Amino acid sequence: MKNYKLIEQKYIEDIHSEVSLYEHEKTKARVVTLENDMDNLAFGIGFKTPPKDSTGVAHILEHSVLGTNEKYTTKEPFFDLIKTSVATFLNAMTFCDKTIYPFSSKNKKDFYNLLDVYMTSVLFPGIYKSKNIFLREGWHYELLNKEDDITINGIVYNEMKGAYSSEDEQIYDGIRLKLLENSTYGIDSGGNPKNIPDLSYEEFLDFHRKYYHPSNSYIYISGNLDMEEALETIDRDFLSKFNYLDVDSEIILPPARTKREEFNYEYAAAKEEKNKDYLAIGYNLGRYDDKIDSFMANFMSELLIDSEAAPVKEALVAKGLGEDVYAITQEGLVLDFNIFSKYTSRDRKDEFVETVESTLRDLVKNGIDKDLLRATLNKVEFGIREGGGANAQIYRFIWAMSNWHYGKTPFEGLDFSKTINFIRDKIDTDYFERYIEEKFLNNENSVVMVATPSATKNEKEAKELKDKLSAYKASLSDEEIEKLIEDTKAFNEFLSKEDSDEDKATLPTLELTDIKPEIEHTEFTVEEYKNSEILKIDQPTNGITFLNFMFDSSFVKEEDLFYYSLLDAFLTKLNTENYSYQELDNIINMNTGGINSKSIVLTHNKTREMMPKFKVTMRVLSDKVEKSFEILEEVLFRTKFENKKRMKDILLELKSDMDSRVIQMGHIVAANVVKSYYAKDSYYQEVIGGFIFYNRLCDFIENFDNEVDTLIAKLKEFASKMFNRRGMVVSVTQEGNHMDNISEVKKFIDHLIDEEVVPSPFEFKENPRNVAYTSSANVNYVAKGYSYNKIGKEYNGNIAVVKNLVGSDFLYTEIRAKGGAYGQGLLVNQDGDMVATSYRDPHITNTLKVYDQIPEYLKNLKLTDKELKDAIIGSINTFDPNLSPQDKGELAMSRYVTDLTEEEVAKNKEECLKTTLEDLKNYAEVVEKVMEKEYICVIGNEEKIMEHKELFGEIMPLQR
Repeated sequence: MKNYKLIEQKYIEDIHSEVSLYEHEKTKARVVTLENDMDNLAFGIGFKTPPKDSTGVAHILEHSVLGTNEKYTTKEPFFDLIKTSVATFLNAMTFCDKTIYPFSSKNKKDFYNLLDVYMTSVLFPGIYKSKNIFLREGWHYELLNKEDDITINGIVYNEMKGAYSSEDEQIYDGIRLKLLENSTYGIDSGGNPKNIPDLSYEEFLDFHRKYYHPSNSYIYISGNLDMEEALETIDRDFLSKFNYLDVDSEIILPPARTKREEFNYEYAAAKEEKNKDYLAIGYNLGRYDDKIDSFMANFMSELLIDSEAAPVKEALVAKGLGEDVYAITQEGLVLDFNIFSKYTSRDRKDEFVETVESTLRDLVKNGIDKDLLRATLNKVEFGIREGGGANAQIYRFIWAMSNWHYGKTPFEGLDFSKTINFIRDKIDTDYFERYIEEKFLNNENSVVMVATPSATKNEKEAKELKDKLSAYKASLSDEEIEKLIEDTKAFNEFLSKEDSDEDKATLPTLELTDIKPEIEHTEFTVEEYKNSEILKIDQPTNGITFLNFMFDSSFVKEEDLFYYSLLDAFLTKLNTENYSYQELDNIINMNTGGINSKSIVLTHNKTREMMPKFKVTMRVLSDKVEKSFEILEEVLFRTKFENKKRMKDILLELKSDMDSRVIQMGHIVAANVVKSYYAKDSYYQEVIGGFIFYNRLCDFIENFDNEVDTLIAKLKEFASKMFNRRGMVVSVTQEGNHMDNISEVKKFIDHLIDEEVVPSPFEFKENPRNVAYTSSANVNYVAKGYSYNKIGKEYNGNIAVVKNLVGSDFLYTEIRAKGGAYGQGLLVNQDGDMVATSYRDPHITNTLKVYDQIPEYLKNLKLTDKELKDAIIGSINTFDPNLSPQDKGELAMSRYVTDLTEEEVAKNKEECLKTTLEDLKNYAEVVEKVMEKEYICVIGNEEKIMEHKELFGEIMPLQR
């Protein structure tokens, strides 16, 4: 390969790829190529970027280089590409000691367009010519009037305010930063909002000068691609323009403790309640660049804490030490392993530590159950071999980078069978007991944390910031204040300024002729069998069979929906007739890739009728299907709903999981609440899994002893009626040579009851509750919308272009670029939903005003033919998303059950491709009527919500 030196080359069976490692001769840039038959072409470039403080410089730079650059001169080429590319993945990520820029596309022309933009962005960014990029992405002072207070805004600044609003994030940061203090990992590479304003523009530029050089880069290319052509392009257009640079990217390791340290920590909470403390113990396990140690950290998490049979979790839960127990280990050169008990008492710290370590001592002394070891390994291996699903090519880049930048090779991260086989060979030895003894019990390089809630922490920090900004303003002369006002106005003008035609012309583009007009076809056959239907879907699943069962749950009465919605929480987690729940967990993990269930609701595509379903999924190696059905029948037919303590523990863990998820996905949760005001199926979903369910769950836990007998009776009733072959649909996704497994599916169907399903009525009345959920968070999630179907508009494929332009152009400019929110979008789907959302947003009323301006934006929309074409192309993946074989099977089943045909989807794609400017403008009236309904939901800061309490019909706490 010209201008590259081949270092190593081998075929890796695990990823079905010929893997070649090169070094660029001039710059010593490292390059790995994965030649395979995957049509999803992937690229990534990464840099080793160890930060020295918590100003978030690596994170801010990750955002900033994706702004304007020397070749593509629009303000934000990256976000322009989101609007105009058919990329299947497009992102950038900051880790604790590296920054990566991956993308993938199924279109070769698009792949090379994206490659050029990404490489130009990271190596020739516009940050040196435009300080405004730093101000927008990082932080800046704002002052519009002399009498106003100075404030701070910025996209990363607000993103990290949102991150620090998460209780779980605060707790993990508390122990990690202490355990790894005085090192690269004892700081926050994402940035602490308290420290971000300490970062200067010059320090920001220096970071790029130091680390963003080909000599410090790691380049990845994967797919069915001419690698010689790709490498030649990268050399000719980029690498050849640089000389070798000796980059000092030293990682500072934490000094080893010789004695365990204990400390106290405060986390911000809405209230200071009893038994809301966290107890945690953290261990420094060694170096991540040792592949065995890095694998073992995840293995130990599953073995000791995560599984239902995990002995440390079992011991802590048995003593009532927390409503939830979990472990976290982070990727970095130093391996940390942290065990947490959530919501317990600070007074039980010593008992917590002793319970953890006495359990570990017992495991060392008496030996670990071999079935538990095998089950754990099988579960971990199954997860690795599934390989990231549709985004497998991106995950492989992350795996390759896992220790490549520590001086190892990418082969170690990609050739996982070698590690798995090593671990498997150790199962019948005392390897795991010795590992626990060395890494945990004899490890003084550890810390113990007691974290207590503070209802005033955020308030104190807000006051400190306000006082600091007031003092700063008082230190300014009148001329300096005027200058700050002028700077703020100038910056706002920069944000509002539209790209010129000349700037837009610099962007790479595709033509409509580059887009396949048809959608990807998924072949399947349907066999009717004893009042049920079997969908047989032939896909290259790499020896795995994916089974999906949909049972008709429409018989459940409205007053019983809460009890019904708990059925999936208990299946696989309680004793059965033949196994304890620990034995059951082992046997599931030894023989399958997991058995899961969930109550869901679908909407029929033609009648728009609600379709409640109970969905059961199972993944299994295709040669183990017979055994897996024995286990599935044990779970569905023979679960014993009787262990009340165990049931309460499961519900406490469920509540904890919901508490964590709502902050991580606040925009989605808020949108779902808005939909529940006007849509029957969405209201049903709120009842079985949303806020209505959450509040009922909290009440139930508080009154558990009085209600548990009713729950048990209901669960037994549901289990006796649910698994009914009438109306049941099962999909079997696997390779065609395993279709003999269908006989096992039929045997299972033979064992199901066969009774008529009588639907129960579910009453619904449209009700704009306009709820606000308050928390101690420093940011908000704002949603507003309604059903476009209910105002007379039917679904048309051209609405995908509206979604693209409104979300990625108008809302992006007004809410993210100008408003400082981390994210924004317009949710539109075939069910008639149209909901605008914001994510980690400092505003509420300003954002709602922006939503009301969408109709005006559409009314006045001016697009050249090229801009319209680009917007259409950027919308087309709506109809043809990148899917894994498993995903294709699930989508085929969902479409079949809801009566949505491929022909209809193809027609929608054709409508999208034929979108006109007039079509888009016609949506102005539709959106206007949607926004006039004033259906809103806000999740966020209590003080900000109370400032605008007149907007809401109900205000309630986010968590209980």
